[in-house]
Amino acid sequence: MVRSRRMETAQTLFSRGQLIGLGMLAVLVVFAAVMMSLVQFLQLLLGIIIGFYVLFVGMKAVISVAGARFRFPELTLPNADDRSLPTYSILVPLYREVSVLPNLVKGLQELRYPVRKLQILLLLEADDRSMIEAVQAVNLPRHFEVVLVPVSEPRTKPKACDVAMGIRWKDSGEVSARLKGERTVIFDGEDVPEPDHLLKAVASLNYERAKDPRVVCVQAVLKFWNPRSGAPSPFYWGEYVVHFKWMLTGMVKLGLIPPLGGTSNHFLTSALLEVARNYPPTLLRETTTGRQFEIASVWDAYNVTEDADLAARLARLGYRIAMTNALTLEEAPNRLRTARNQRSRWQKGYIQTGSVHTRQPVHSMRKMGLVRYLAFNFFMLGTPLSLVLNPLMWGLTAFYITVRVTHWDSASLFVEALFSPPVYYIGMIVAVGGNLGLLYQKVTTPLKEGEYGLGKWLLLTPFWWAFTCLSTFKAVSELRPGKRFYWHKTGHGHDQDEVVKLITSPAPTALLSGTSGSVPTAMPVLPPQAEPEQR
Repeated sequence: MVRSRRMETAQTLFSRGQLIGLGMLAVLVVFAAVMMSLVQFLQLLLGIIIGFYVLFVGMKAVISVAGARFRFPELTLPNADDRSLPTYSILVPLYREVSVLPNLVKGLQELRYPVRKLQILLLLEADDRSMIEAVQAVNLPRHFEVVLVPVSEPRTKPKACDVAMGIRWKDSGEVSARLKGERTVIFDGEDVPEPDHLLKAVASLNYERAKDPRVVCVQAVLKFWNPRSGAPSPFYWGEYVVHFKWMLTGMVKLGLIPPLGGTSNHFLTSALLEVARNYPPTLLRETTTGRQFEIASVWDAYNVTEDADLAARLARLGYRIAMTNALTLEEAPNRLRTARNQRSRWQKGYIQTGSVHTRQPVHSMRKMGLVRYLAFNFFMLGTPLSLVLNPLMWGLTAFYITVRVTHWDSASLFVEALFSPPVYYIGMIVAVGGNLGLLYQKVTTPLKEGEYGLGKWLLLTPFWWAFTCLSTFKAVSELRPGKRFYWHKTGHGHDQDEVVKLITSPAPTALLSGTSGSVPTAMPVLPPQAEPEQR
């Protein structure tokens, strides 16, 4: 059944029901503030915050433990000339990425898969003249096709992917459907998939569907190939390892909904068409001509983390997602400004996704299952919330230490009164355990992955957490109209000589790695009877 377009997309930040709920919550907060003393109110507020951290850190710890126990099955790959291999559509959204084009084409040609079964669609914005000219200058093989995306708002990657599914012009009724493959995968412009990538994905999806026919998607492993190219690169590398080695695999093992990455997710095309049938088409207007056109809403064109949103859409239709050990090498940002923009886009998209999928809670719980629904939305909304709250808790801790050291007794007693002993000790366990556990995980990851020189940089992870918090505040500020769908473009191609080496070298080993935010680090102040500790 097709439902309201406004309820199903991130075009609006909150639904009417959500605004009413937030208004009632605000009234409740004001009522509590009026009825309680200042100390009582702050005690309640801090107790709720510490309770949130306990649940969120606890959930991530359980997922990580499950991920540590996950093992990919040893599968026999199909032969590259097997006639029974499924046809494949490969979507490659490109925008202002001229520098990566030659290596992208070369890398895709290195894939071991029958050319007659491949349809590679290069998705270009119709006004991106430099990209169009660069593609025209390349002698593309016959199984490559160029799809021009009409110039319209929003200018996002998911809109381009939806255009690849098909487009219908309202004035003429003309329909163009492009996707021909039985399976579909998305690669980014800077991606370097290993040569056996598609064969591994085919084997994995076949294996998972034999166990559970509800599995319609497998997420490949992502790994950064340039962990030493700039200040943010080692931290990105470490986060991808943690995310893919523990978080996503843990979610799959527990039967939860893993938020998909923006690249290298392999779908049954029939499942994507089922999403299109169940979600309202997106009506857009071409900027240059004013003509209206409709695109299928497989991906939410207004969501800047459309991959995570699609995972929830599939779950609401009863489908499941698994992992494959197929490997894609990606390029990490090498500049802090680029990293900040990408970070803020991810956190903004998490908020959008959590907002959309909490608008019809009863319906979604019934479709997804109670535990899966709660875990998914808690992960989506809890991640940015923890990053917003972290500076508050760090600041409160720093303030308390300062007033104790300077013997400002009145301020010290006031802060101490805010934490009852149970709240303090529980918060302390979460703060110390969460911080040390994650730091240990990050620092030891290079040893396990053979990147021995990165450990010294990952000792600086607490500074990276602070940087991520600042990026999250930027994300929150961009939820306003006019910025809500703005897609911060991540520049790529700053070290194309290294990409050439990757493409021409033997197939890399499928190491486990991926993206994730840091575990939140609640830092409660110390109770009266304790001495301040350095953290």
